Amino acid sequence: MRFFELSEKKINFYIFLLAFTFAITCMFVAREIIIPNMDWNGIDGHLAGDPQLYHKAAALKAEDMKKNGLLKFELRPDSSGPAGVASLMYLFFDSVVGVVILNALLHALSVLICYLILSNWFLPKYSLIGAMPLLFSPYFMVWFSQINKDSYAIAGALLVIYGSLELIKKATLDSNKHNYLSGVVIISSGAFLTSLVRPYINQIHFVSLLVIFLTPLIFRRVKKWKTFLLSVLLVLFVVRVQSTGATSDQTIDSFKEFIQTPALNANETIVDKCFAKVSSENWRNDFSVGYINEKIKGIVGQRCNIFRLLYTQTNPNTLFSIVDYDILPGSTSEAFAYLPRAVSLGVFAPWPNMWSYIFTKRFSIFYMIAPVEALVLYLGLCFLFYWVFKTKQFLILGPVFMSFSVMGIYGLSTPFVGVLYRYRYSWWMLLIGLGIGAILTVLQKRKIE
Repeated sequence: MRFFELSEKKINFYIFLLAFTFAITCMFVAREIIIPNMDWNGIDGHLAGDPQLYHKAAALKAEDMKKNGLLKFELRPDSSGPAGVASLMYLFFDSVVGVVILNALLHALSVLICYLILSNWFLPKYSLIGAMPLLFSPYFMVWFSQINKDSYAIAGALLVIYGSLELIKKATLDSNKHNYLSGVVIISSGAFLTSLVRPYINQIHFVSLLVIFLTPLIFRRVKKWKTFLLSVLLVLFVVRVQSTGATSDQTIDSFKEFIQTPALNANETIVDKCFAKVSSENWRNDFSVGYINEKIKGIVGQRCNIFRLLYTQTNPNTLFSIVDYDILPGSTSEAFAYLPRAVSLGVFAPWPNMWSYIFTKRFSIFYMIAPVEALVLYLGLCFLFYWVFKTKQFLILGPVFMSFSVMGIYGLSTPFVGVLYRYRYSWWMLLIGLGIGAILTVLQKRKIE
């Protein structure tokens, strides 16, 4: 029997099982073989940087709970959600095995949800092919073996998008049964996973979901609008409640009344100039809504922090990946003027002029893989918009809009292509998957014709 002749539930189960088996195998290989044999400053399979910091915080919290009980549990010890979850794994498994299993489960869930999103519009075989880049990413398999934020962020983002599609589909069906509970639960679960690691993403999700849910209401496509509206209000409340709590929120909020301390020497750096622009003495809140002024100022201030890498890093790959350090907005309107370029950075970088880096400068795994993905994305979006134009399947623009929204904000706050790639990964992979589905569908239709 062919795979796609199985029942929908069996297909979903086998996709999840395949993704889990692949992920957990790669993760253990990464921890036991790759990291120990590479000069990456790994300790017991934990990479230097955040993974070791999260491991230390989790181990200390697990020891505290062993001595003093579960009441000592903290969701974010040292402001780290992954460390909080890992502390429970260390408590019950007494090893990193629990963390690896959990990461593999999250990765398998992400692949399955990506497949389910694509299958709203494309044949199962095309949807599965579209989800493969997310499954097989060689760039991330080592990182996913660590205590990290991205495993939670990817699963959370895809769940929010999938749940929103479920709500809208049920709201617009010609049926007497409009049960929105599953959509509410899916979105709430995704918002929770997101809140563990990057709750500020839920702030962007809040606005995106508001726009997406208002659209069918405005065009009077909702059959039972009162029940739908109550469900939407509940979803928005849950997402909003889970939109704060991490260190990044404190960093962004700290720029509300930020005042730049003058440089101690005559050699003013780009960082000094950037902070001077964001300083309350110079920043112009020239937008009519104060809340938006504060958020834009905080995002631009976070952008200034990224430019510190220009003076703390010597790796040429890192320095090459930091862009637009000559663009320093000093007001909300200037930030909005930069926004189109920021969106293009967030969605499309690395741009074609950066693709030849490994041939002309220095070898980089990132610059070997990301340009290939970018090319697929460019072609895929062209086919996708053509497919939408021909089929009038406008619902697919919902995930596209949500992806562009988050990636655009990241482009505004993160002028470092390497970090930006990791932060936007959920939506980048989803757009690539949608593009692949559109390419295969259009080519198959032309072949039949």
